[in-house]
Amino acid sequence: MVLLTNAGTVNAQSLKPDRRFTEWDRNRDGKLARQELPTQLRKNFARVDADKDGFISLTEHLRFLGRGKGQANARQSRRNCVSDRVTLRQDLPYADTDNSR
Repeated sequence: MVLLTNAGTVNAQSLKPDRRFTEWDRNRDGKLARQELPTQLRKNFARVDADKDGFISLTEHLRFLGRGKGQANARQSRRNCVSDRVTLRQDLPYADTDNSR
């Protein structure tokens, strides 16, 4: 199996809320309070609220989903992997030819 990805970096200016964040942010203050989350997701609130300020910022939301810059820890980075059995190997020739295309 071959998995091809484009792993770019995300900077603070390019952070855009996803549909869920926008829908959940009922008061449109740019952060999520526990009460704004769907009932079944409130149990994860403390895990997502990394700075423990009582709100989930867009950055915290995206980091938890694995789409933000600077993963919180190695466990979260592993969660973003397809599988522990996948090995990333870059710049490998995939055709037995001298044609670079």
